[in-house]
Amino acid sequence: MAGNVEKLPERVREHVRQLVEPAGLSGVENAEELLAEGWMEKHRAFERHTAERGMAPAETFAAGEFGGALAMTYSGSIVSVGPMIDGERDVAYASIGARRDVPQMSVKQDSRLASDIAVDQVIEFAEGPVQKTSPVFAIAVFQKALPAAKEQAALVEVTQVLTERFVDINNDTLHG
Repeated sequence: MAGNVEKLPERVREHVRQLVEPAGLSGVENAEELLAEGWMEKHRAFERHTAERGMAPAETFAAGEFGGALAMTYSGSIVSVGPMIDGERDVAYASIGARRDVPQMSVKQDSRLASDIAVDQVIEFAEGPVQKTSPVFAIAVFQKALPAAKEQAALVEVTQVLTERFVDINNDTLHG
């Protein structure tokens, strides 16, 4: 297991190291390595599950875009930005972190992004389930346009699948 921290993308390393105390792992030997292992598993799951649903990586997502997007943050949270439906969009923020139990899920209908979403930048909301997130590591968008209701349903499904998978990863790597 040694070396997981070094395998992380450099820009994520320090962020993961800062999660040791909030995760309740201060006295745990190899805590940083365990967090790094879990983070890498989460990223692989994000890539796999989004690709299986016809989503592709993107570097940015415009606030005015009519479609939706899914993002994974440096801390391993998931942000689902729904498509515009009747001028509104729903946003779900799943803060999974290193919790063992059910993650904290915040959903806000009629959310508004304060600015575009970009890799390595925080997501800020003018109206949303949170004010801002940790920096974004990955963004996924649908490769083919879908009717807004179908896209929203697909985003809800993949968010639920990933949230459950991330909790399982935490249980396996941190508490197993």
